[in-house]
Amino acid sequence: ETSSLCSEPGVIFLAKRNRQICADPKETWVQEYVTELELNA
Repeated sequence: ETSSLCSEPGVIFLAKRNRQICADPKETWVQEYVTELELNA
């Protein structure tokens, strides 16, 4: 489930200082970043 902070369904990245960034899961860079995070988890 997507946070109410995002206007559309998306991936939420947690950045420095607890900043939340909404990203479109259909975007190539988002998919690549998620894959990289999963490999390094």
